[in-house]
Amino acid sequence: MNATRNSPGRRTALISAAVIEAVSLLGLLINLGTAHRPGIAAALGPIHGTAYLITIALAWTEGFPRRTRRLTLIPGVGGILALWTTPTTPGTTTTGTTSPADREIAPPPDGRQHQPDHPGHG
Repeated sequence: MNATRNSPGRRTALISAAVIEAVSLLGLLINLGTAHRPGIAAALGPIHGTAYLITIALAWTEGFPRRTRRLTLIPGVGGILALWTTPTTPGTTTTGTTSPADREIAPPPDGRQHQPDHPGHG
């Protein structure tokens, strides 16, 4: 799959699923460390599990880079880690710079446009 397929809408869906995954895990851990109420665990557990699976499914079916797909497999924080290392827009690197394939050729420093050589035209 091609990494340039991930559009802003697909990235937004991955962000939503990753945030729900992380927040629900946080809720489960807080419940475990404090009140330990079975009702909270019963509500947040399925939400967390579903968000985890959706995060994986989105990354693996929507053309995200291989590293992003692999990071989503880490339970709890994989979605957030994947987003952290994924370009924000197609054609950019994780640092936000344009990839070499998407850069326009800059004109020469003297400002003249390059004229192609045509044989026979002199």
